[in-house]
Amino acid sequence: MNLVPLDVIMRRSDANAYDIDKLDWSKGIDFTKRFFPDHLTPLYHTAVYGELSEEERLYYNQIYGCSVNEHFIFLEDRFLLQFLRGFKRLKTNPLSPALQAALTVFIEEEEKHTEMFRKLARMTAPERYAKGDFHFLRLGRLEGLVLDLFARRPDMFAFWAWLGVAFEEKTIDYFRHYRQHAKEHPDKPLDPLYTDVHHYHMLDEVRHVQIDHHLVRELYDQARPIMKKINVKVMQKMLGAYSRPRRAAMRLADELVRQHPRLKPLLPRMKTELRALGREWQEVTYSRTNVPQTFALFDEYPEMHALRDVLLCYEPEPVRDAIRAR
Repeated sequence: MNLVPLDVIMRRSDANAYDIDKLDWSKGIDFTKRFFPDHLTPLYHTAVYGELSEEERLYYNQIYGCSVNEHFIFLEDRFLLQFLRGFKRLKTNPLSPALQAALTVFIEEEEKHTEMFRKLARMTAPERYAKGDFHFLRLGRLEGLVLDLFARRPDMFAFWAWLGVAFEEKTIDYFRHYRQHAKEHPDKPLDPLYTDVHHYHMLDEVRHVQIDHHLVRELYDQARPIMKKINVKVMQKMLGAYSRPRRAAMRLADELVRQHPRLKPLLPRMKTELRALGREWQEVTYSRTNVPQTFALFDEYPEMHALRDVLLCYEPEPVRDAIRAR
């Protein structure tokens, strides 16, 4: 993987800077339209989806769009920003001055993204999000404590930088599917405001993936072998959970049935089929097609090849030159 120089990334950041007020929030939400491309929702890939009415499919799509808002708020604010802010607590910052400067802008943009998705969520369902950011996504108490512990040493537990590459590249892919949907289904446009938010989010994430590459080089590459093993184990655990429908997906099914009681007899089957989703789901969410840079970076590190156990579409490819010993 070729690193984009940090000075180039910073110039692009200055050139493409925007405030969330640049979006036309006055257009509001069109509840007659879907919020998200259907094929990026897990229930779409189950047999039971064929038994849903158009009204039920529309509602499921819209609440899934809400859950995506929650995931981005979590990933931006509760995950990445928590680790980035962790550097302030270290006696010595291990990052180069150039990368520290880039992270200052990175943090500002992640805070902006959090506010952007928070505003979208509250416009969509003000009662649901009146008291907080999360409804479908809920972090367990123990999970939160472990995450807080890791964030105290972002220099040692560098798995977060790797996950930043994967999650932020996936963001870029999300908008690619928005464009694909507009091209293939011009008669069935997605909600314009959701489309705009994902578009503007993508504009920053292109650069964030590039910064994440630098973080991997400066943090993970310098780690001791034992810490690399620990980081890979944590990544296996987190990607194994995040790349398959889990608790949030089950809560979405519960909400769909609550709103459409006729589906109650189908709920057990719905959850069983969601839990059974494997490769067919990851082909549209975690594959070399939609996160090519992430997989290419995995290829360069032999220890990352173990991720094939949880990323079912990941099959390591030989790097063109000899893989560097790290």
